Amino acid sequence: MDWADDETVLLGGGGGASRSGIENRLRMCKVSKDARDIRTVNDLRLGSEVDAPMTMAVDRTAEYLVTGINASSSSIQAGMNEQCRLYSYAEESLAQVRSHKTIEAAWSDDYPYQKLTAISPSSSLVAVGTTENKVSLLHLPSLQSALPALSVDAELVDINWGGKDGAWLAITTTTMLRLYHVTADDQIKVKVKLKQTIYPPSLDISPVAFRAARFSPTHISPPFIHAVLNANASKLAQRGAPRKAFVCTFGLVAGPSSATVSSAERESQGKEEDVIESNELGRWDVLVRREVARKPVTTFDVGEDGKLLAYGCSDLSIGILDAKTLAPLLKILAAHSLPPTALRFNPSSTLLISASVDNTIRVIVVPANFSGVSMSLIAVFVAILVFILALILRRSYYASRMKYKNKPWILFVDILHRDLVLQTPNLLVLAFAMDHGGHSDSGMDSNMHMCSMNMLWNSDIEDVCVVFSSWHITGPLSMLLSCVAIAMIAISYSFLLHQIGRNDRRIAYSIISDSNPANRRESVAPGRRESLLPPAPQGYSSIETVRSEERRVGK
Repeated sequence: MDWADDETVLLGGGGGASRSGIENRLRMCKVSKDARDIRTVNDLRLGSEVDAPMTMAVDRTAEYLVTGINASSSSIQAGMNEQCRLYSYAEESLAQVRSHKTIEAAWSDDYPYQKLTAISPSSSLVAVGTTENKVSLLHLPSLQSALPALSVDAELVDINWGGKDGAWLAITTTTMLRLYHVTADDQIKVKVKLKQTIYPPSLDISPVAFRAARFSPTHISPPFIHAVLNANASKLAQRGAPRKAFVCTFGLVAGPSSATVSSAERESQGKEEDVIESNELGRWDVLVRREVARKPVTTFDVGEDGKLLAYGCSDLSIGILDAKTLAPLLKILAAHSLPPTALRFNPSSTLLISASVDNTIRVIVVPANFSGVSMSLIAVFVAILVFILALILRRSYYASRMKYKNKPWILFVDILHRDLVLQTPNLLVLAFAMDHGGHSDSGMDSNMHMCSMNMLWNSDIEDVCVVFSSWHITGPLSMLLSCVAIAMIAISYSFLLHQIGRNDRRIAYSIISDSNPANRRESVAPGRRESLLPPAPQGYSSIETVRSEERRVGK
């Protein structure tokens, strides 16, 4: 799946060339900004004899979609499997334009398929990776081969374009990360130079393997590479240790090497045509790392603004990290009933969509500011400390109002204590009543609580006037200063209650939405001849904004 724009997502999936009852389809959907509504605007059936779309990339400028779909078994045996397909999309149409063959293997039960697709930032080339562990570069939109396929020695796991001018291609396998510089002299002759090879670092004394690697956006200089590394299963199975997953940021820590490369080394480094290795970038090393899970990460994405990272884990969770510090910002524990297989930010990084093999998708609203929660917690802690201090001072010094004449600051503590004990419950009940149309479910009259608060307000003003009188401030000035002081207290209460209410609703919604992932299942039972996605938008799960959460919890 991939985004055509901030509100349009293109999806592909199905049951493949089998009798599962799930049709193979390409679908275009509109997503509302609050992720509450997803509606289908275009649907293309692919047929039951072909394979399901296994990978997808979108050229938003030319409105092209490049995907990998194997032909039927009879076509493959006849040598006519043009699996790399180019589709044009629009508001009311989604049609195939052309196709190209990059897989030359003979037919077998485990016939290869196209698993990775990445379009260059210039939209002139597309890199296609297959389960044969080969990468082909094709021209866009003609899909003609730009040069012979590049072979790698290990399992191919990711392909990504980036770096300066978007001319760098990162080909990631489980054992290494290769950086290529791609140039096109006349938009026809393409040259590829292998610049550097990065190997997995040692993390937590555990052998790890690459799972994904993505460049930071092209406008960020110097470039960074955000990578996911999973602990090696074969090494840890004997010890019974968990398979930890790490997110690392690689950066340049040293300049280019001035040492010359011998002819023997050059011959042993690469045998592909037009491929030359040259260490012109410098030495890459891990700048920041973080353990994100105790199970392998299955999918990964970087926001186009370069500020956020997202990952999906085999423990069914989805997380968002800060791209600079790798600090965790958001985590959803039970996003799907099966591990997520695809994850994409929209162009503005305001929405995050994930998909799973359980035939469900989930749209998450990315908060504009992640710092509000921490400020709320600070406000709660400060309120608790003030409340405890007020109780201690009240027990020690409480007597009568006349005894406070020479100790006005103690009277302020008494005011604060009485407000916290008596006025806060009234404010809570009043706020609850206002949220439910002016009355609460328990039948309490909000006017009664308003009168109670007015009595406390008048009492507070009278008490503060006594304090100002002890400072020889009397008359109208004393009344004015008293009103200002009490107004500041009321504003502080309102802010505190608002923050507490937001946290309570967010926590309550998280518990409700994540307690039973089966309730969010959007697929239908096999045999109903339905596709990957249901037509009813009410079946989709999403994390809404704060106002949406209020309505959900209120219901």
